[in-house]
Amino acid sequence: MKKSFNVFATLLLTSLLFVGLTSCEPSESSDLSTSSDPPTSSGDDEPIEEVSILTGWQDNLDSVYDPVVTEGVLHMNFDKAGATWATAKKGLAAIAPDLDDMATLGFDLVMEDYTNVGPMILLLKIEFNDAANNPAKEVKFQASETRTTYEWDVSAFDLTDALQMLMFIDPGAGATVGDAVFAKFAFSKTHAVESPVIIGVPVDVVKNAYSTGDTFDFNNNFYDGGDLVYTAETVAGVTTIDYVKYGPEWSNIYNISTGVGSFLYINAKITGPVDKTALLKVEGGEGPALEKVITFTGEEQDVTLDFGLKQTKTGDQKFLIFAEQGSTLVSSGQISISLLEFSNTALVVEIDNNNYYLGMNPWDKDWVINKFVDGGDGVYAVAGNVISWESGTVGTWTSAKALLGDGNRGFFTKFEITITAAQPMKVKAKIGAPLNMESDLIFAVGDLTQTASIDLSGKTYDEINGVNEILFFILYDAANPVTGSLTVDNAKFTAPRAAAINVNAASNLYGPTSYSIAVSATQTVVSWESKGEWEAFGMALDPTVDYTSVTSIEVVVEADTIDELKVKLNDAQEYNLALTDASPQTVTLTVTTPIDAAAKPFMIFFPDGGSTVAGNITISSLKLIVA
Repeated sequence: MKKSFNVFATLLLTSLLFVGLTSCEPSESSDLSTSSDPPTSSGDDEPIEEVSILTGWQDNLDSVYDPVVTEGVLHMNFDKAGATWATAKKGLAAIAPDLDDMATLGFDLVMEDYTNVGPMILLLKIEFNDAANNPAKEVKFQASETRTTYEWDVSAFDLTDALQMLMFIDPGAGATVGDAVFAKFAFSKTHAVESPVIIGVPVDVVKNAYSTGDTFDFNNNFYDGGDLVYTAETVAGVTTIDYVKYGPEWSNIYNISTGVGSFLYINAKITGPVDKTALLKVEGGEGPALEKVITFTGEEQDVTLDFGLKQTKTGDQKFLIFAEQGSTLVSSGQISISLLEFSNTALVVEIDNNNYYLGMNPWDKDWVINKFVDGGDGVYAVAGNVISWESGTVGTWTSAKALLGDGNRGFFTKFEITITAAQPMKVKAKIGAPLNMESDLIFAVGDLTQTASIDLSGKTYDEINGVNEILFFILYDAANPVTGSLTVDNAKFTAPRAAAINVNAASNLYGPTSYSIAVSATQTVVSWESKGEWEAFGMALDPTVDYTSVTSIEVVVEADTIDELKVKLNDAQEYNLALTDASPQTVTLTVTTPIDAAAKPFMIFFPDGGSTVAGNITISSLKLIVA
């Protein structure tokens, strides 16, 4: 019996040893993302001081990362191959209970076998189970091909809720290849590595604070915007900015100024790589940012931003530079700034080349266009109304143009242009979008002055009002001269839309600058802040139409700021329309003297007679009635 017990005991002990040994071997099918790295302590009953995360890393389905642990060293091999935001991941849920009270994440890192142009940047991100109350935490830093130790302060994080860690190598870049080698990678209650570079510390931004003076120099205290693209150094009043772009198209460098609300302009003297661009931007407070794009010539350029146009100038004003803005290409360059100041005097006085419709009297018929510019190709020299070119390339669609500023001008029915060419040629004149209407002018010996007229009568008010440029294609014809000139003798919108009998003409109203006239599909709103005593708005009549049979004028009007609308016909007889109700009302006047449009082709209106007080009136219908 005793012998049988001994045999049984021996078999039982052998089985337990086999199970124990088997449980110590890693399973080839186990998920490394949930594996638990061994914690470090000085005894089974003593608290855990350090938790390694060298093992358990895997590619996050991007086929970019190949993590391999050899002799206690993590090799994070990577080949971006166009996957700009690919990640590797490490599950933390299994070890999260051991991360309680961990104060730092430390690692010993060197970048090996690094190829292609890139920033050598790592982004580490810790994600949590309770994402709503425990948002992800991340740190971004620049690695090196020299072995370096790093430390991130994680003492404020609830790591017991940790779900996983993500690693982005060169985030935003898509072409780099290499091996990030970690000899140490661990959470620690104290310090996992010695003599580390501290990462994740918020930038302590030094602001440029204005106190006194006619100008304020803020050409210092620049900081990278967070993508680790820029470095800046200011020496003897000159700031040199070097950049290496690797993918993020809106990476920037910035500084912040305060107390500058009294200034009108920002002046700069700036040099950059020839033919490359930069966006200069000022933001802060309510309202849109102030922006200017410059194209570098390789030489120092004077630049002025109209700071006075900014809605909010008080508080922090952030000045940003976006080198090669919007580009995802790998590139590098250097920008030098020898002057950057707030001032009340503009270094560069901007010339406004827009042609603005500022309103006109009801008896006027033309809006003249008299400002012209090169169309953007740098082919044409413009001096007043003379456009010239030298060594142009014929058969191309380079242009000169007239820019049209804002204004309610949709009531014109014709565009006319007269040009005198210095030599035989062809010119195509075009009204821009949304009309896209054009006419060819052909110049011949003895017939070098030509006029083109484009009929707009079939277009809507909004279509005509939406045009913002008139273009002149001067070299489109292959037979045109490569050198020459022409003079724009006259360019104008003309023939205001005239009233027809028994037809609503409310949308035909126009007036001088003091009136703001807004036309919609259902009504015309006329408003004014102040006006001359007898300044009038009105509409055109067609001198070829017989209006003598018109017996009345009917107006559907809404007016709560005026009591009377004076109507004047033939520039002589006057009628007063009493406005007795602020709600829409129909008022009618009886025409006692026939309208003579051939002599006086307009009718005019005076709100409250000669009153100069501010007001407004809404007219939804205005008809000349023949009974």
